[in-house]
Amino acid sequence: MDVIEIAFEKSCGVEKEIEVWEKDRQELLKTIHACQDPKEYIKGYIESANGMEFQNHAARFAPNQKVLDIGFGHGETSIYLALQGHAVISLDPSPIFCELLNGIAQKFSLPITVYQSTGEAIDQIPETGFDACIFTASLHHCDAPLHVLKLCHAKLKKGGKVFLINEPLLKFYRTKKWYQHMLEFHPEKVGHYGGNEHIYFYREYLKLLEDSGFSSPKDFLHLRLLHPRVVIRDDLTRQVNGQYCLSDFKSCIKFIILLTIKNLLNNKLLSQLFVDPMKRLSLIPVSFEAIKE
Repeated sequence: MDVIEIAFEKSCGVEKEIEVWEKDRQELLKTIHACQDPKEYIKGYIESANGMEFQNHAARFAPNQKVLDIGFGHGETSIYLALQGHAVISLDPSPIFCELLNGIAQKFSLPITVYQSTGEAIDQIPETGFDACIFTASLHHCDAPLHVLKLCHAKLKKGGKVFLINEPLLKFYRTKKWYQHMLEFHPEKVGHYGGNEHIYFYREYLKLLEDSGFSSPKDFLHLRLLHPRVVIRDDLTRQVNGQYCLSDFKSCIKFIILLTIKNLLNNKLLSQLFVDPMKRLSLIPVSFEAIKE
């Protein structure tokens, strides 16, 4: 099956994001022919801190689920779910990402249907009755996150769940004006590659879930807090526009902080005293889950 295109209006941010990845079109298309094993294709992502967090949530799925993967990027999450036996409907606005995932899915006969569009057009997908809707570092790319979550709620079956995994958090002492300034003038310092970026506080994610009709929103401390070595390994190689996102000094400081938090988590009393408040102040990463009742 070819990529299914759904008409959608491109905001300036979405247009810029598409342009960024279209520059790598030829190299990405080569990936389809070079890929000899889908497990090998997703290996790097699965072994990263974000990949570990994604697996942690996907591991709780019952067998043979019907999953909507929104904003799949390079496609690792969709491929992983398909390899686990789930039926995957995948959506992303990038033409090259859609071609890449669809090419790999066809090459290895994976149960993945690919739609090219934004989350704001989920209602135009004919499939319904999903067991899960997943955003893996993608909800913050949506221009209208509340609207998108309401559409997800409508697409889920009763008892279905929505997952917000690896979403960035704006620390309580920062402002969105500051973040926009950093995106424009110091993108490498916030890991900005040129995509359609927005950011929210911890409490805003919970409110988005509640306001879109979901019940019992829960937060989960990110697995990266238990694996500081993996986090630093990922950070040391991360670049934007040829510049490393973290200096050696900041990497050392971050490693010390992560080690401290890891030790706090191993002590129940200290965890309640320090970790829970840090979570609510958007100081440590969490993922979210909510259910449609």
